[in-house]
Amino acid sequence: MKQIKIDIGAALAAKTATLGKVYPGWPPANATYPCAAFYRVAGQRRKIGGVFADTDELYSVDCFAKTQTETENMELAVDEAMETMPYAVTCEHGPDLYEEEAKVFHKILRYRIKSKGGI
Repeated sequence: MKQIKIDIGAALAAKTATLGKVYPGWPPANATYPCAAFYRVAGQRRKIGGVFADTDELYSVDCFAKTQTETENMELAVDEAMETMPYAVTCEHGPDLYEEEAKVFHKILRYRIKSKGGI
């Protein structure tokens, strides 16, 4: 589980030209746009032979930008980053939002990550 977070952070950091700064958790109030944030939404582990062996986790990667077109470009960059992960990854993207208070577009991307060996 910890390794998955490390790997997501590294994969997203390789795309800062498109994503801007990548925050673990949530961007601060003074964030510069575009930026992205990632966090674990849910997770479960399965015991096999008395040992935790399989991990299934859902992560959110949230993209924030001043234009909707920028968030679309960010989605493509995040998908490319997630394709580099050494796990089984599936997309379960959520809604496109507009954050009225901050005046930014917010795209919610969800990725289910499955690994063997309790990583």
